[in-house]
Amino acid sequence: MHSKVLVVLAFLAVLLAGCGGSSSSPGPTSTLTIQSGNWNISASSIAAPGVTFLAGGNLMQSGNSISGVVHIFNSTCFGQTTDVPVSGSVSGQSVTLSSPAIQGQTVTVSLNGSSTALSGTYSVAGTGCAAGDRGTVNANLVPSITGSWHGTFTSTANPGTTVDATADLTQSATADAHGLFAVTGTVTFTGSTCFTSGTIVQSVLAGGALELEITTNDQPTPGDIGFLAFMDNPSAANAATGLYQINAGTCSGDAGDGHITKP
Repeated sequence: MHSKVLVVLAFLAVLLAGCGGSSSSPGPTSTLTIQSGNWNISASSIAAPGVTFLAGGNLMQSGNSISGVVHIFNSTCFGQTTDVPVSGSVSGQSVTLSSPAIQGQTVTVSLNGSSTALSGTYSVAGTGCAAGDRGTVNANLVPSITGSWHGTFTSTANPGTTVDATADLTQSATADAHGLFAVTGTVTFTGSTCFTSGTIVQSVLAGGALELEITTNDQPTPGDIGFLAFMDNPSAANAATGLYQINAGTCSGDAGDGHITKP
């Protein structure tokens, strides 16, 4: 961690000065620069032990200022589709972020670390149902998921049915106004009696949360598959596990588990 290195260097400087060396003013402290992009955020409550949260979205740094929009996925106090704008600043190796009042509550986060990994604490103030909560938080930059992915989808509605897939995904380089990164691409399926290919439409990535909407080549009318997944390790972004559901088409009503990997 940069902060620990700085502490060690400062301690050594004091020892050297005490050995008769001439004293001098310390040099300027470098300022942390985080990489702008898609960040995954995980938090663990201290006020309510055992409660954890996942969030994600876009963070951007300009000079000493940081801003972005994130989404909190598994909280009963924040809707997962609710935009949570954040803004703050960098001072030395420390990052401070806060949100405006969202559903009666304001989130403040204090972090330090590196350009791609940060950790620290959070607190929630206000009148909302999360007010008074506090805990620890970790944030990691999520690499682009652009590339070829391979997956297996196992039906729970029709036990014993498995479909393999190969998807060529492209992630947008920048987020939209909601902090979401668009995902487009095509999919080839093997083992399905209903479709052999599909086109990815209206799909997004936020942190480690991936939502794919796939229009398939069912006949006589196209089908529709929804796949919601979380990255197994967001800092690597090379595998995701989730649930699929077929909402339209010849195999409508089928649902099950899915796992995709990026070699």
